[in-house]
Amino acid sequence: MRMPRKSLFYNAVAGFRKQFPITAWTYPHSRRTFPRSSWIEESTVWTARRGGRLVGAVRGTADGTVWQIGRLMVAPDLAGKGLGRRLLQHVEQNAPAHITSFELFTGSRSVRNIRLYTRAGYVQLRTEPNHIPGVVYLSKPKVAVAD
Repeated sequence: MRMPRKSLFYNAVAGFRKQFPITAWTYPHSRRTFPRSSWIEESTVWTARRGGRLVGAVRGTADGTVWQIGRLMVAPDLAGKGLGRRLLQHVEQNAPAHITSFELFTGSRSVRNIRLYTRAGYVQLRTEPNHIPGVVYLSKPKVAVAD
């Protein structure tokens, strides 16, 4: 099926951001509904919505100088449209100033996810004894952006 010219998915970044606004919230504002744990108190979550529908989300958590990126998800019917890439860029761009690198993990069979992360500059880390079997760990340095 061909998408109409006036599709919801614009090629221009401005149009894309307008269709899928990304908003931030931190878990401490929701302590009544989530059990208290360290990741809840130290994480920020960005969500992408279309209308009232949650269509994507990603979480960032500082661990020393490493920005742990997790729970990157996109609604299945929107997969392959660039929303995952946009969320990944957003969480990286909004890392605290003291962060020097980004780390994340995904399933070793998640070919699409691994391709996304590799294209974004991530490299696979050497397997460590404490790593979960069947999981690929990836990392990339934070590149300073000139003002």
